[in-house]
Amino acid sequence: MTKDLVCKMDVDEKKTNFNSEYAGRKYHFCSEQWKDTFDSQPEPTQLPPRKDTNRGLLLDLCGNPFPLRAR
Repeated sequence: MTKDLVCKMDVDEKKTNFNSEYAGRKYHFCSEQWKDTFDSQPEPTQLPPRKDTNRGLLLDLCGNPFPLRAR
């Protein structure tokens, strides 16, 4: 098992049909939508967080809380 870089869900790399290669590494995704998102912005730091206006939290593309880095 591995993690989808975009939505952070667990993905079985042996079963998924949504795969990309970047900088010599293979990445696996749970859906075509997240594969396409990664393909358009392959650097993980470029994936845009979203803001949950109800709670004021930054969310990833699947609505999970976005990890903030300590300064």
